[in-house]
Amino acid sequence: MKKGIIFVIVFYMMLIGCQSDHDAYDVDGFSAVKEYVDAIIPLIDKTLETTEEANVQEITKTNGQLFIFGEGTKYDKAEMSNWTIELGLEEGAWVIEGEALFDQLMEVHESTNAFIKEFEDHKKVSEETVKALEKERTSLGEMFRQ
Repeated sequence: MKKGIIFVIVFYMMLIGCQSDHDAYDVDGFSAVKEYVDAIIPLIDKTLETTEEANVQEITKTNGQLFIFGEGTKYDKAEMSNWTIELGLEEGAWVIEGEALFDQLMEVHESTNAFIKEFEDHKKVSEETVKALEKERTSLGEMFRQ
């Protein structure tokens, strides 16, 4: 009987000690971030190469369907600020802080919306707007590429 109790105690201690770091962020939320990033970056690249209405519409569609972040959503700044996402093979080798991620997602969203609005209004986009979108796209890409 004592061996059984000791085994259960040791088992629970090992279970507690081996908990995953996945508790440091919302796994579903980060999956949504990755889905958005994986979709929006190639679209931005394609649109910057050739600013065509179809490309701009794809960005609009992607923002509408996949961008689920921001104030008043489940993934707002308060929620994402609690995230610390460790990626890579070694602990701490590559860390994405949730607050920086939230801020960068908002910058990309704002830049894509400015690009879209300017294109829709004038059927062309200023160099300043293009550079702003390039900058935010690069920053987001670097956050995910280590």
